[in-house]
Amino acid sequence: MAESPIILIVDDNKSSILILNKILEKNNYKIFNVFDGIQAVSFIKETKPDLILLDIMMPEMDGFEVCSHIKSNPETKHISIIFITALQDAVNKIKGFEMGAVDYITKPFHHNEISARVKTHMTIIEMKNRLNSQNVYLEQKIDEKTKELKKELLAKKEAEAQMRIEKNFTASILENAPALIIAIDMEGKILRFNKACEIISGYHHKEVLNKYIWDIIPEPESFNNSSKFSSNYQLCIPLTFESQFNNKYGKKHIISWTNKSIENDYESNLETILIGIDITEKRKAEIELEKKQKQLIQADKMASLGTLVTGVAHEINTPNGVIMLNTPSLLKYYKGTEKILENYYKSHGDFDMGGVKYSKLKERIPYLFNQIIENSRRIKYIIMELKDFARQDNTKQKTIIDLNKIVESAVSLLFNKIKKSTKNFIVEYFKKPLLINGNFQRLEQVCINTIINACEALTDFNQGIFIETYANNNENQVFYKIIDQGSGISQENMNHLFDPFFTTKRDSGGTGIGLSISHGIIEEHNGLIVFSSQLNKGTTCTISLPMKVKN
Repeated sequence: MAESPIILIVDDNKSSILILNKILEKNNYKIFNVFDGIQAVSFIKETKPDLILLDIMMPEMDGFEVCSHIKSNPETKHISIIFITALQDAVNKIKGFEMGAVDYITKPFHHNEISARVKTHMTIIEMKNRLNSQNVYLEQKIDEKTKELKKELLAKKEAEAQMRIEKNFTASILENAPALIIAIDMEGKILRFNKACEIISGYHHKEVLNKYIWDIIPEPESFNNSSKFSSNYQLCIPLTFESQFNNKYGKKHIISWTNKSIENDYESNLETILIGIDITEKRKAEIELEKKQKQLIQADKMASLGTLVTGVAHEINTPNGVIMLNTPSLLKYYKGTEKILENYYKSHGDFDMGGVKYSKLKERIPYLFNQIIENSRRIKYIIMELKDFARQDNTKQKTIIDLNKIVESAVSLLFNKIKKSTKNFIVEYFKKPLLINGNFQRLEQVCINTIINACEALTDFNQGIFIETYANNNENQVFYKIIDQGSGISQENMNHLFDPFFTTKRDSGGTGIGLSISHGIIEEHNGLIVFSSQLNKGTTCTISLPMKVKN
């Protein structure tokens, strides 16, 4: 379909035409209007619109006659027609459909209905046009392939004809076998080099005749000195071996070789025949199969681990909830007794509380209560991370959100953490909203994880953290980048960043699932998260997400 679909409105009522134009003008349609059937037939023959809105009741030539003209012309019969009518009887509607109409709209007009119907048929027309284009393309490809196959078949027949006239049957087998066949003499010089070898190696047989075999096939490191040519020109090659076969243009193949010695009546080796099979793709398939098996094993482990984590998190969460509920109350009760204890201390002097002097405990007890509260909250946060990891929930509701707002919210939540970590914290927001289709809380969690990691990577209060949001309109991508000037990450650890439960901060309370969860969240949003780092210089994390493009 053209970039701006063409719609022709045929109606003798100008008011109807004005209303239809007003309804459809909001869309990217190119609209033409005619006021009688005769003009319509002439216009359609010249312009061939994509869709026609055709009134039935018109003087001189009614809509049914116009439809008959259109459908009887091979050049216009494909055009979709929607009848406009005030007629409510089923007979006229059936007649219209029998003549080739695709739909009806009735007067008085209903704006939303007309817009929806036209949009639906435009979509169908576009799909038909695409299908037709694809059919044309496929027919061309089939024709090209047929010609290629005929050409290949002809070439094959010519090759077969050449083989039939070979005088030497053995030479013919060696020359045309699909396997790689090389014949060498006692000195290791090449005597025959068949076509399969030419294809794999890129060398014509004339280029390699009388060259030593190890000049063409790199000698495997597993060979000992006995496999090389000695001073008496005797050759010793294992019955089977594998080697890397480098072709003329640098492409590498893995070949599995077997050999057979041809002897004379005196049992003296005259020739050695090497027969090779290209197992490059087989090796690749074996490696890929091993990789898939490891992935399946890992997936099974992660499923079992998720079940275990859910159960353990629940068991820990229950007693921890009691601690979080009761400890603030105990602290409140203690503060309620402070005045009494202090008065007693002043009037009676120091006294023991559980074997420790009150003078030492009066400042210590509130601190201990606060430590319990803070660490129970830490336990709760870790449990939430574990449950989130185990859940692997990618069904959370997504809406249109602004990446700038997500980052702003995460920075606000971590204000105290940032303030305690560095005096150099800079955020540069993109000057326009960066709209994406996603889940605000999930992406906020990613930003929080990356900012916490950046804060904990800093080794000096003067080291900085820099955050930037920006867009690449050419790629329809939005970006969130965070740079820290901290300790950096070693290359070894970079390979395990997204592994569940991998952490270098175990002693300081790290769980090793923050980045694993973040990686999963970004994948849910069809995005990409990339890290680059240098030891003792800092780390850069860049996240890209698909931009929500306005219609």
